Amino acid sequence: MKGLVNYHIEEDEENYKIIIDADGIKGNNITKYSLEEKEIELHDPRDGRAELKFSKSGLQFVTYPTAVKKFDSVIDESTKEVYEQELAELLKSNLENVAEVVVFDHTIRSDFSSSRPPVYHVHGDYTATSAAQRARDALGDKAEEWLGDGVHFGIVNVWRPIEYPVERSPLGFVDPSTVSPEDWHTISLIYPDRVGMAPGVVFREAHRWLVLDKMDPSMVWIFGQYDSHGLSSVPHSAVEIVGTKEDARPRKSIESRTLVRYRE
Repeated sequence: MKGLVNYHIEEDEENYKIIIDADGIKGNNITKYSLEEKEIELHDPRDGRAELKFSKSGLQFVTYPTAVKKFDSVIDESTKEVYEQELAELLKSNLENVAEVVVFDHTIRSDFSSSRPPVYHVHGDYTATSAAQRARDALGDKAEEWLGDGVHFGIVNVWRPIEYPVERSPLGFVDPSTVSPEDWHTISLIYPDRVGMAPGVVFREAHRWLVLDKMDPSMVWIFGQYDSHGLSSVPHSAVEIVGTKEDARPRKSIESRTLVRYRE
């Protein structure tokens, strides 16, 4: 199985930025960086070639059905209560030494969504600076307990297809064992009132891509977006599968971002 993804290219560091709402105009986003499309070979991790355990690689897939029957574009409070309890139980049963889980964001994506489509470039999500800020935003006065010297915390994403198995635009990951620190570049997100940061990834021949073929809603990906004790973030992207049927249904998915504090 082959797919197409977009990588960042090696270029001047000054170009690794995007200006959001430039000149005060909503939606006027100016991208300075360049991307290149690459055709990649895709491997289903169920073949056993990649050892995927979160404590070692920051990436794992498990079967974990949800009791939620339907996810609306805006998740109501009763659905959120059920699903967030499931997420906490999922992470505590699959990650090691979890002391506390705080769910802080849910995003529902679809190929046909104008506001939340799949993201088709290879990226991470947080740097150390932006992860700390996210913790402060989510935890308020409690944040300093998590950000103290020696405290082990991380940002962990749980990704699930919804409604039916994935027929197009699956989420793919670069096998963490094939990623080097030199593959990452920091992208500056320049807003009118602040500057954010997110990691982008450049192409390497060594990268080995993983996709769960026809992943169904009973399964989830668990992947690290940041870890204060150095477990690497996992590069990922939506993948355009070569030869996707024209009548394939749009991908629908929910991704949930969580703060996880670990016992020492």
